[in-house]
Amino acid sequence: MPNIPHILIMSSWYPTKANPFLGNFVKRHAELIATKYPVSVLNIESNSSISEITVDLKSAGNLTEVFVAYPSSSNPIVKWRRAKKAFRMGVQHIHRVDLIHASNILSKGYQFLWATKHFKKPLIVTEHGSYYRSEVSSKWSFLDKQLIKNVFKKAALITAVSPFLKSEIDAVFPKLNVEILPNVVDHEIFKFKEKEPKTKIKFIHISTLDERFKNISGIIEACEILSQEISSKRFELQIVSDELYSKWKELVQQKGLANFIHFSGPLQPSEICEKIQDSDALILFSNYETFSIVLAEAWATGTPVISTPVGIAVNLDEKLGLQVEIQNVSNLVMAMRKFIHHEVHFNAHEIQSKSKVYASKNVLEKIESFYLDVIRLYQG
Repeated sequence: MPNIPHILIMSSWYPTKANPFLGNFVKRHAELIATKYPVSVLNIESNSSISEITVDLKSAGNLTEVFVAYPSSSNPIVKWRRAKKAFRMGVQHIHRVDLIHASNILSKGYQFLWATKHFKKPLIVTEHGSYYRSEVSSKWSFLDKQLIKNVFKKAALITAVSPFLKSEIDAVFPKLNVEILPNVVDHEIFKFKEKEPKTKIKFIHISTLDERFKNISGIIEACEILSQEISSKRFELQIVSDELYSKWKELVQQKGLANFIHFSGPLQPSEICEKIQDSDALILFSNYETFSIVLAEAWATGTPVISTPVGIAVNLDEKLGLQVEIQNVSNLVMAMRKFIHHEVHFNAHEIQSKSKVYASKNVLEKIESFYLDVIRLYQG
């Protein structure tokens, strides 16, 4: 293994000026790896507002980000040629690669294959995507299925961010050997804080507010039911989102729940931490998650959760919170009621201790172990 291996990060999702929160978990991995190794990120995407290929470079410490944008086209052949040209321009700014670590095959997996051919270095693939669930994978196009197969065939190592996602990949590709590489929580930001007893119970929900997955309407319905029996002096819900929440705020006002439900965001990670620390429980009423970083961030602060069996809460340890059924609003109401009436108690220190598996130090050790094994195998 080289004394200081240079890592190339690629992903179908990565934060840009236009989409500053897209794939931020991939950027966290890149920033974590860059604390020890030189890292280059190559992000190539189409842009309908430009007429020629642009290249933008950003550097901070060990991390260099190469953003290449090419003009969009409705013609797939033209789009492919422009993407290939953008790739060639991008790699001119990356002078050394020892290993390629790529995330989320759909939809840019073909770029990962270009990179492995160009640099002739081993490829590690980490999946975060929700497209392996049966109702989606059964509808894959021929090209999507072939792309995933080809990338998996080329990969020296395949990882998934949670055992739940691994099981979904295994169901589609039973012969693959898939390891677990979790998302990372910065424990320097999401710090432990002991909960102080209080009469008003504070719940918090943090998400993109995508109704298909997050079931925001179900959370609001649960609060509406509780509001008919419990005063706003007894409980409240803080909804935090980086996305627009005006329609949900209007719905809350229409239902007369403005005293119970409040909105904020976008917020910086430190501000989100403060909101969680000030809360008695985080609510995740999702229909589907592959990981859900907000669960791990809540646990890092010593905060219990109310969650459906999704992502890293599929088999929720009873010491970490209460589990409720997907789409079962009555279940959610009962769980929230237990907190409001102080019928459940959690050990904040024990919760925080169990969150350490997602801490930067532990995740980095796992990444390094994978890198060491792959590069040694490649060198023969």
